[in-house]
Amino acid sequence: MNRIKSFIKNNTDTFRLMALLILIVVLLFVFHVVSFYRMAQVEIRDDMKQDVKVAAGIFDRRISDLGQLARQGALSIARVSEEHDSVEFAATKLLDTYTSVYQFKDCYFVTADNKMYMHNGQLIPVSDEQMESIWSDEDAPDTYKLLSGMGIGGSGFYLASPSYAGDKKIGYFLGGLVLSDSFKEEAASFMELDSNLFIIDANGNVMAEIDKAEDDRFYDLKNLYSYMTGGYIVDSDEPLDGCFSRSDDGYKIISFEGQEYAAAYAAVGSTRECNIVSILRKDDFLMSFVAQRGEEISIMAIDVFIIFITVFCMFFHTLRKEKILEEALCYDSLTGTLTREYFKKSATEILSGNKMNYCVGVIDIIGFRYINELFGRERGNEIIKLLAELITESIGSKELVARRHAECFEVLVADADSLKLSIIAISEKLKAFAVNVDVTYPVILRAGIARTTAKNRDIMDLVDKANAARKAVNPKLDVPIMDYEDVMQADIRQREEIEAAQEAAMEHGEFKVFLQPKMNVQKNELAGAEALVRWIKVDGTMVYPDEFMPVFESNGFVEKLDFYMLDQVCKMQKRLGEEGYELVPISVNQSQMLLKNPNYVEKVMGVLKANDTPRELIELELTETAFFGDTERMVDIMNRLRSEKCRIDIDDFGSGYSSLNMIKDIPFDILKIDRMFFSDSNSGTGKIILEKIVEMAQAMGVDCICEGVETKEQEELLRKIGCKYAQGYLYSKPIPMDEFIEKFMKKDPSAKASG
Repeated sequence: MNRIKSFIKNNTDTFRLMALLILIVVLLFVFHVVSFYRMAQVEIRDDMKQDVKVAAGIFDRRISDLGQLARQGALSIARVSEEHDSVEFAATKLLDTYTSVYQFKDCYFVTADNKMYMHNGQLIPVSDEQMESIWSDEDAPDTYKLLSGMGIGGSGFYLASPSYAGDKKIGYFLGGLVLSDSFKEEAASFMELDSNLFIIDANGNVMAEIDKAEDDRFYDLKNLYSYMTGGYIVDSDEPLDGCFSRSDDGYKIISFEGQEYAAAYAAVGSTRECNIVSILRKDDFLMSFVAQRGEEISIMAIDVFIIFITVFCMFFHTLRKEKILEEALCYDSLTGTLTREYFKKSATEILSGNKMNYCVGVIDIIGFRYINELFGRERGNEIIKLLAELITESIGSKELVARRHAECFEVLVADADSLKLSIIAISEKLKAFAVNVDVTYPVILRAGIARTTAKNRDIMDLVDKANAARKAVNPKLDVPIMDYEDVMQADIRQREEIEAAQEAAMEHGEFKVFLQPKMNVQKNELAGAEALVRWIKVDGTMVYPDEFMPVFESNGFVEKLDFYMLDQVCKMQKRLGEEGYELVPISVNQSQMLLKNPNYVEKVMGVLKANDTPRELIELELTETAFFGDTERMVDIMNRLRSEKCRIDIDDFGSGYSSLNMIKDIPFDILKIDRMFFSDSNSGTGKIILEKIVEMAQAMGVDCICEGVETKEQEELLRKIGCKYAQGYLYSKPIPMDEFIEKFMKKDPSAKASG
């Protein structure tokens, strides 16, 4: 005993140092344990919150894309049902298309009288409970909502979009969806934890499950949503410790059957009608800590080393997570280019960081939606990705490119001239790619460019100006690229006013049919008329075609206007026939943009059939320039129209672009000679050319009409060379429909006699 006491006394300082070291080690170990415990809680909480946010973002993008399709389906069924006065016809005709062509597993159309049409044409009953889930008087047009637990088909849930015919709701388009394995794999790839991930709708139904954990405690818990919001408790009398809301994101600890669970949740942004929820048992937080608890204090040094290694690894782990999050927020998932927000931030830094001159470009593909409709979204995505790749390759390391939407991109580059050359080169490469993959629709780029100035380095203003220049591009140009200039401001304002008023103008009937007569010069009698559009506002002011037609051709509204004019003329012919007038054919102009619609022939036939219009009373008038660039496709359209016994006029023949070789291949019925020939008709050469064109038309077995006839001498010349028909101010300028009827139309004697 004394020896021990002596040893301790002689080595007091050593023991004190050892005790201090032990105390330091213990404190360090305790600090390590406490820190590790707290970091584990924070880390797991952040991981769970990130898991659900990323999954909600992925799910939201999927639902947004499919929601647009559901809205399109509802609009299409409404339009076709109006044209054919039959909801059943529209539903059975279009639903199969939305299952076979688009991404819906099954499609239905539910009418107000509890009828449900399936995509295979089958009519199935609808229960009152199902109708109550689907139908809502508050659903506005051009919207969609999520439904689940419907008990129909094999889909997990449905996107429902109301279908309106005018102001009347005629039903709902239902697109059935299942989450594809690719979505689950994509969402699971972002999950940092082995937790259970649920997609839960507003009624507490589990719409889908993405599970990485073996724990099946909540796997089939269908009323999990009700439990967590306090509405229902499964096999438990214990009070709830927390809940969550569909309108917010967050993290809660909940108590269930003696266990504590962490729940992270995020509302899906586009609908706010469902949540992504991640569930993890709280005991699992400390699995790593429990594994280390049995280690002896003698390996403290190793444990401390492990602490530092763990911190070091967590640092890099955090960096990796930040990189994943940055890629999700800053880079477009399809093309790898910048997102618009990150483009704005990066471009602002570049423009504010130096005084160099830059230019902003907005680039897209004219009529890209037709590529998706004709060749599918997958082929369209291939073209979008190639366009992004080519733009990225053409810019420098300190220049930027971002995806604006769909096939539209924004760029910030140092040199505008180089950008123009790059756009031309990219356009040619895209055309070559389209040919290689059998995309027959023309792939044509257009672009608007705005340049920085000493006073203007605001990226959003420059983007707006470049976008305005893009919209103002004439699509008929060989190189559709336009620079923004301040002088464009007035034109842009006028364009915006026209675009803002176009829909209301059509709804209020401001687009009027004016008619110009066509005369038989051999018999001196009315032979027909040409329908021309005039925009007369409610206050009586007129907007002339040269003001609004370029805008409509650029934004695509001309397609709707052309079909509106065709419908109005068909209605006029039907009314005149019922009133006993002698009917004459009326030609209706068809724009080049309208002819690019893949369903053009079907839509024309739909208008004619809806009005019960005889084919010989309507002539479809096309300019010969419509055939340049894609003659084969246009000839195919003409042949299909001719097979339906439609009459076709070729307008402006000889206006400077004619190709006799092309004319011989085009099927048509009437050749309209451009007015320019009358300017030279007094000369021997001009008269000979005019006479030979008439002879050529007669030899081809088609009728011939000369435009721009203004004098009796011109009329007499036509009579002498054998031209049968004429049109021009000699007979009348274009006049309103009622005035034309009063001035030129005659009652049918046989109709009077029968009356």
